[in-house]
Amino acid sequence: MAKKSIISTVAGQKATDFALNRAVDPHGNPTPAFQKIVLKAVEVQRPLVLRNLNRLRRSHPDETPAQLAERLGKQYLTAVTGAGPPSGAPPWCRGSARPPPWASPPRPPSASSRPRPCTPSPWRS
Repeated sequence: MAKKSIISTVAGQKATDFALNRAVDPHGNPTPAFQKIVLKAVEVQRPLVLRNLNRLRRSHPDETPAQLAERLGKQYLTAVTGAGPPSGAPPWCRGSARPPPWASPPRPPSASSRPRPCTPSPWRS
């Protein structure tokens, strides 16, 4: 593993400080710009969340809100932990139909890669 240089450490710390100073004022309250970003993110996600809740209510009409919340929590954990490692793996590790490169059978030589019949070279005597 490569060592972090002092420059990258200082630059990373400066970037973190800059971001925190933009998100929170000196009293620890969120800045208006940060509030706007958070509200926009919630606004974008709201229709998706409502659609998912309505789907769950239709498929499980006898469950209480607490049970639905628990079900959503389990779905979230499954989605977050289940997609982590496989999403970064090569295709042959994910169980696709494509075998690893070292397991593929040798291909028959194509016409261009077949050895030519030996002919005497004009430059050799």
